[in-house]
Amino acid sequence: MSISKLLMLDFFKSQGFATKTEGMLFINENKRLEKKIIKKIDELDEIKYECIEGVKTLMEDFEEEKGHFMKRMKEERKEKDIKKQQKKRDQMKDEMRDEIMKELRDEEFMRKKEKLKNEYGNMFPNITGLHDLEILEQLFMNAIRHVDEEDTKEVNLLEKMKKNTEEALATLLKVRKVMSKYA
Repeated sequence: MSISKLLMLDFFKSQGFATKTEGMLFINENKRLEKKIIKKIDELDEIKYECIEGVKTLMEDFEEEKGHFMKRMKEERKEKDIKKQQKKRDQMKDEMRDEIMKELRDEEFMRKKEKLKNEYGNMFPNITGLHDLEILEQLFMNAIRHVDEEDTKEVNLLEKMKKNTEEALATLLKVRKVMSKYA
């Protein structure tokens, strides 16, 4: 054990030092004091060793109880591991069940959708080209970049396409608003 580990701030404060560092500097500057403290620490280490050996001797008297205790601890760890594994299995089962149920619901939804489409086909819009709406803005930008401003025919065509697109989008938004009340 070192002097620094043995002597704490409270000790140094009780001796009038403001900090532990100041106290350690004082000890390091006074070699005779340092040697005497090291001797005391060695004595303490010897006493500590003797004490630990005494405790080991006491523990030998309780070997039977120690054996029962260790066996109980091993069984408790084993039970804890079994519970942990069971909990993990149950969690995996729940996750699999949820996944299967989701797939079944999705399949049921698709069957109902197909059934409704077959029964009421004239009420379902064909929306296969809907993904093209996402790139529509980029297409307009490209067209505007390439159109000659002096060619009024192309400018008028672009303005007409813009108006038609905005009307179509407004109609789609209205349809969505009406349909969302059935969701």
